[in-house]
Order: sequence, then structure tokens, then C-alpha cells
Amino acid sequence: MTRKLVVFYSRTGKTKTISERISELLNCDLEEIVDLKKRTGIIGFLKAGKDAFLKKKTSIREPVKTPSEYDLLLIGSPVWAGSLPPAIRTYITYFKNQLPKLALIGTCSGKGNVSKIAVEIEKISDKKLSAVIEVTSKEVSKNKYENKIQDFINELKNIQ
Repeated sequence: MTRKLVVFYSRTGKTKTISERISELLNCDLEEIVDLKKRTGIIGFLKAGKDAFLKKKTSIREPVKTPSEYDLLLIGSPVWAGSLPPAIRTYITYFKNQLPKLALIGTCSGKGNVSKIAVEIEKISDKKLSAVIEVTSKEVSKNKYENKIQDFINELKNIQ
């Protein structure tokens, strides 16, 4: 049996919603990546976009789960200013030598943006992503993502 872990970072809750749903359907472990830098409000939003664009890292709460104990790591991440959020960049860099197979749960404001962070994840981790799901903010808000999630889960079954 394949051990799976979903880790995610979510500033607004959209990535959390999708990551929790996928974790529930896969019946796997779940861990939230917590950025210790305040990113709330309009100032937080602007600083977050700038930090992502500049490819900065940040301080995160010490993760409880270790990716090397799993066969597949699903990374839930929003797209900020066309880039990875600093918390995800920090997590991947921290665990770079302990990463199993990877998949991406990406959320974004517009279609096609998740491919940008997919490239970044592959570059930082030195690993190819096994599967990618892209869910837009609009799809999350309207609860129109179940079919995409099922397709993603079916894709995951083929890589094990």
C-alpha cells in the first residue's frame, strides 16, 4: 500500500479546501505548512506577492511529518504573482533530499498559472511531478472541482 502525504500552504483557504478534500478522498495524512510571517490584509497580500516574485524563502513552523516516510508527497500550493509562495519554496528546499514522488495540487486565479509553479517545484526539488491538478479560485468558490479531483486521483492511481 502506498503511503501518501498531502502538505499545503493556504493564505485565503482555497488551497486548504482542495487539499483537505483530496486528502479525505485518498484517506491519507495531511499537514498544513504554516508561514510565520504575517501575510494578512492588503499589506500582507502585497508583500506576499513581492516575496513570491523575488523567489524568497520564509520562516515556517517546524513540520511534524517527514516526507521520506511516504511514497508520494502531494504539495498543495497557490500561485502568487506567477510564482511559488515563500512557505512552499522553504518547505521543498528544507526537505529536498528526503522527497519521495511528487504531485502538485495547484490553485490559482486564472487558468494556466499552475504550470508556472510546477516548473519551479521541479527545478527546486530536482524531481519530475507525477501528476498536477489546477483548480481556479472561481471553481473553489462555486464548489465546481469534484470532477477535476476525481480525474487527478485516477491519474495518481496510474503512477503507483
